[in-house]
Amino acid sequence: MMGVALIWIVFAVIVALIASNKGRSAGAWLIYGLLLWPVALIHVALASNLKDVQAQQRQAAEVAHSKTCPRCAETIKAAARVCRFCQYEFSEEELRETEDDMPMLPPGYQPKV
Repeated sequence: MMGVALIWIVFAVIVALIASNKGRSAGAWLIYGLLLWPVALIHVALASNLKDVQAQQRQAAEVAHSKTCPRCAETIKAAARVCRFCQYEFSEEELRETEDDMPMLPPGYQPKV
């Protein structure tokens, strides 16, 4: 009986470690694993990796708020008036075009750095 309990705890810890590596709460998954480790193990194995999802969202936000300099072809922030690489100065018309192409963001939005 003691051996079964020990194995149950070991598998619950394994579930928590896998969850932690996928960017999820190790404590919550440990409790889940202690209650139902066979189900929790399958669940965490099928769960998506939150670290990858967050990186993809961050990259998509950066692309949405950037433009390419027509002179040097470097990627710069969409709101930039002067290219930081070659000092190309954007005309007012180019700045307006960039603003029109930018997606609308909710009020108070702050991009994470």
